[in-house]
Amino acid sequence: MCIEETIGTNIRHRRKELHFAQEDFAYEIGLSPYYYGRIERGKANPTIQVLTTIANGLGVKISELIDEGYGNSAY
Repeated sequence: MCIEETIGTNIRHRRKELHFAQEDFAYEIGLSPYYYGRIERGKANPTIQVLTTIANGLGVKISELIDEGYGNSAY
C-alpha cells in the first residue's frame, strides 16, 4: 500500500470511529468534500498543513495517520 492509501485508510478509520459522515467532517474542518474524499481514497497527496488540520479534527497525531498498522484492521 502506498503512503497516500495508508493515510487515507487511517483517516477514514478514525472518522468512522467518531461517527462523522465524510462530507460533514470535511465541512467541519474547512476542506472541500471533493478534496477530502480524494485524500481518503488515497488519490491526493495532502500537505503537512492539511494533514495537521485533519489530525486536529480527528483528535490524533499526524504520526498516527501515517502508521501502516493504525487503521487497517476495522474498515
